[in-house]
Formats: sequence, C-alpha cells, structure tokens
Amino acid sequence: KTGIPVSGQLNASFSAASDNVRVQNSYLALPHTRLDLEGDLTKNLHLALKSRDLNDVLAATTVSRDTVTLNQGVLTFDGNVAGGLRSPRLSGHLGATNLAVEGRRFDSVVADLAASPSGATVSNGAISRAGDGSGMRAQFSASAALANWKLPPSAPIRAALTINPADLADLAALAGQKDGGYSGPVTVAAHVTGTAGNPLDATYVVAVTLP
Repeated sequence: KTGIPVSGQLNASFSAASDNVRVQNSYLALPHTRLDLEGDLTKNLHLALKSRDLNDVLAATTVSRDTVTLNQGVLTFDGNVAGGLRSPRLSGHLGATNLAVEGRRFDSVVADLAASPSGATVSNGAISRAGDGSGMRAQFSASAALANWKLPPSAPIRAALTINPADLADLAALAGQKDGGYSGPVTVAAHVTGTAGNPLDATYVVAVTLP
C-alpha cells in the first residue's frame, strides 16, 4: 500500500552465433517515470529516461524527497551502455528543468556524464537560474579514478566550478543547507586536484560582496 507501482516489458532475442542479446521495444515504467531500452546488450544499449516526479526514483535511495523536487519540470537522460556486462561503459547527457533544491528553484541543470569500472567524469555541467534580479550561471566539471566502480582514498580526483553571479542562498541550497534567511551577490572560482582521501593540492578563489 505504501509502495510505488512498477510495470514494464522486455523483448529480447539471443544469437548464439554472435553471442549477443538484442533488446527491442523494451521499457520500465513508474507512475511519473519511464526508462526505454533498445540495442545490443554486449555491444551498445541505448537508454532513454524521462521523469516528471523524482519521488519515483528517490524512493529507492536514502535522499529525502524534499531535498530535490521538480516543479512542473522534467528530468531526462539520453545515453548508451557499451562494453557488455563484464566491462560496461556508460555515457550520456543529463538535463533537468524547473528543479528545486532545498526549496530553491533553478531553471535548468545539464551535464554530460561518463562512467566505467575505472573512472567517472562530469563535463559541460551548467546550472542556471533567472530569478528576480538575482540570476545565476554556474559551470562545473569533475573526474575521479575508480577501482571496480569503487572510489578508493588514493584515487585521483579533479573538479572545477565557476559561478558568476549568484545569490548566497543559491550556494547554500546546492550545498544541501536549508534557507537561513541570508542573501547577497557572490562570485566563485574553485579548482580542486588531489586524491579522494586527501585533496590537499587545491586552490580556491572566492569573491563575496554583501549588501
């Protein structure tokens, strides 16, 4: 009674000659979310995800349903999985419109994602918010080495973030902090390199101007 209904359809055919599983016209559906699958399981499988309510997905995680919401917006992911089940490589484009984080609304979030057993990257990331005279534009990228999908303390990491301009309340929301009643224009430029367990080799340049 408290669960989320799930339905789907899987159409697959196996070819012994090519040792390949062909997936066609298959999908997984929740009340406001749908994942379509098409392609070769051992070569290239196309994924298309579309959601109008993140509660469908967040119900399977420890993230609070109030942390990230869609205000009549849409989240999409269009990507591919290559390399088969033994060494899968995921790549694709993530996008969201009318997203709210800790009650703070953002007009759009986009990023290109790539992940494999040996590493993960986020590139061409951008967050925008028009606001009422307090617009925001942020660009970000990050990468990390993985060991069989795990992030060991010795793994090299790299991240970059630029925000110009933004409201202090926007940054607090993106950092997972609830509205504290503070505000003010902020410009941020940050670059981090190091390891997951000890990101000491880092530089931060932050300019803050409060009214």
